[in-house]
Amino acid sequence: SETSPASETPWTTKVAIVATGNESEKANLAIANEMTKKMIAGDEEAFLSHVHENVSFRYLGDKAVMQGKASYRKGLASWNEMAEHKGTLVSSWAAGDWVASVYDAEATLKRDMPGTENTKGKVVETKQLELLQFADGKVKTHKVQGCKRSNG
Repeated sequence: SETSPASETPWTTKVAIVATGNESEKANLAIANEMTKKMIAGDEEAFLSHVHENVSFRYLGDKAVMQGKASYRKGLASWNEMAEHKGTLVSSWAAGDWVASVYDAEATLKRDMPGTENTKGKVVETKQLELLQFADGKVKTHKVQGCKRSNG
């Protein structure tokens, strides 16, 4: 699609982290889980209170990287305008300054998906991998990869 890159560029730095169970990892995991609860409850402002002003967000597979909290907020609003979302946290864990979470997600489309006619009202189910990198107790990098499970 026109929103997808022609190819992916690998991360410039390979990330290999071993979880230690230290207090910082526990705190980051608690914040990530709190953010999940706030998002599910529809409390966007409480969710955004845990996001760094210079956050970088990318849904892997999209061309665009949202840079900064204002762009992130706009993307979140667009995401919520596109569909009604439900999610179930399957698992989450922390290692270093990263938290990884796996979700079963479901979206009922409020309008046609870009480039795809007659998808309004359809349900899209995905397995989501979310990577959050923390700095000073706030999310500074947010990456999401979804794997489509079905399209009803």
